[in-house]
Amino acid sequence: SILFGTSDTDDPDLYEWRALAFDAKVKLNTLVRDACSWVNISDGRGSKTYYKNLQLNEESVQFRNKNNDEWEAKAKEWRRKKASLEKKIEEELEHKEDAYWAEHAAEKAKLVAEREELNAKLALLYNAMEDRVKALNNEINAIPGREEIKGLDGKIGVLIAKNSSLAVYKTKEKRMLQNQIDQVLLAKGDVENRMISARKDIEDRIAKTKAEIQTQIEPIQNRINEIHLELTRTMKA
Repeated sequence: SILFGTSDTDDPDLYEWRALAFDAKVKLNTLVRDACSWVNISDGRGSKTYYKNLQLNEESVQFRNKNNDEWEAKAKEWRRKKASLEKKIEEELEHKEDAYWAEHAAEKAKLVAEREELNAKLALLYNAMEDRVKALNNEINAIPGREEIKGLDGKIGVLIAKNSSLAVYKTKEKRMLQNQIDQVLLAKGDVENRMISARKDIEDRIAKTKAEIQTQIEPIQNRINEIHLELTRTMKA
């Protein structure tokens, strides 16, 4: 508290630093309060049991608990003062803003109207983006090949079952069936690769769509931010 002072201030951050100083004191004090040494006693068979040895007595523990309570209360009080000061500053700035715009009502009305118009444009752009992305995601879901893969998986299952049912010595028949399985697997792989390629193309279109609309959104959002700063400039003066 010596480092940061003890009197009232007009700097909310200084109040917070004072509270943090007391937080640190509580943390350090708690570490000292709970510190102890340990001793181990062997049972002669290689097993050891550890016991607490040196530690603060009950009177010292209670003394440090009392310190912690006092310091926690002080940290809480500094934060209460910080919150009160921040509220006061906010109210003063809001009053200053109201007073300024009461004298510049036409200017404020113009800025507010522009902001509303820009927000409406933003809403349209975001809705357009959402609709276009949704349509493209529907295209992804409609990529042909799922039923084809399902049918090929069915064929593979049948061929594997036939192969497994053949006697071990039916090597020729087993080889023929395995060749058929391999061919169906290749066909399935071709379908999967075709679907992956189609999905990538659509995902690229989604990314391009978002980027195109974002280039329209960015300048509008920047102007909205400028208007916000203009409407609140007296608060930041």
